[in-house]
Amino acid sequence: MVSKIVLVKDEMGIHARPAAKLTRIASQCNSKITLIVDDKEIDPRAVLDLMSASVKYMDKVQILCDGITEKEDLEKLVQFFETM
Repeated sequence: MVSKIVLVKDEMGIHARPAAKLTRIASQCNSKITLIVDDKEIDPRAVLDLMSASVKYMDKVQILCDGITEKEDLEKLVQFFETM
């Protein structure tokens, strides 16, 4: 298992458009992925879970990846957060 903490850099937080993009990226990953925000576990493959979590600007998000391609998957997700 690998993990990394990232910050949400979009001033509007994770709203519809970034949630849809994050879901698309996470769905292409082979690892089990969990996001943790304020002690809430979020499945990034479920856009409604992302939307209902109300992730805001500058929130800390811990990304957890567990699986054969965990390092590559973590890098894809970190890149998403760095460029959002």
